[in-house]
Amino acid sequence: MTGCCATAISYEGAKQLLKATAQFGRPVDCDLQHIWETHVNGFSLMPYPVSQNTDIQSDIASCATKTKVKKVFLRRKFQQLHSGVLNKLYTNAFIKQTKQIKPNKKGATKAPSLLTQGP
Repeated sequence: MTGCCATAISYEGAKQLLKATAQFGRPVDCDLQHIWETHVNGFSLMPYPVSQNTDIQSDIASCATKTKVKKVFLRRKFQQLHSGVLNKLYTNAFIKQTKQIKPNKKGATKAPSLLTQGP
């Protein structure tokens, strides 16, 4: 399976995502990976509640323009490094916050807020 098959998002998370992404410059699943920009945390659900039929081929590639995009090597590398560092910081902060949640007497835990305040 490749790409995002399905995303479940809370109403508050959706409002925050729309607020942070007035203009979409990349796919929503990529925006959700940049929690330092959107301030919307994500969770993986297991087992997967949605399955993807891998026999069907995507038609996204056929919609792409054939125009070459000029890429600036150093700017792109800086962006990749910057995103990698921020991803690490925010992911570690989210994991730390999640680990601090204590289970109740029945062993259940309250889900942490899907909105993040930063590392």
